[in-house]
Amino acid sequence: RYGEPSLAGLFMGVNAMLCKPVGAFLPIVAAGSLARAGYSEETARVTSAMEDIGEEAAVADMEQKVRSALFYLLVGPSLLFSTVQILAWSR
Repeated sequence: RYGEPSLAGLFMGVNAMLCKPVGAFLPIVAAGSLARAGYSEETARVTSAMEDIGEEAAVADMEQKVRSALFYLLVGPSLLFSTVQILAWSR
């Protein structure tokens, strides 16, 4: 059996081929999504200053946008990839 190709090795190779690029790409997507929602290091400092002067409505709106962006970042890829996986396995 030493000359035969290993099914486990093939699986691990395909897994690495698919997971490594996605693992490098998703942080870029996450940073862009949070930036689109209005979050950055500077806005975190501004938000803290706005809370100090009593601008609660603006702070709450910004926090809601960031929370929804984080929710979609956590749920979106899982739903997308599980749907692709179900479609691939159903064939």
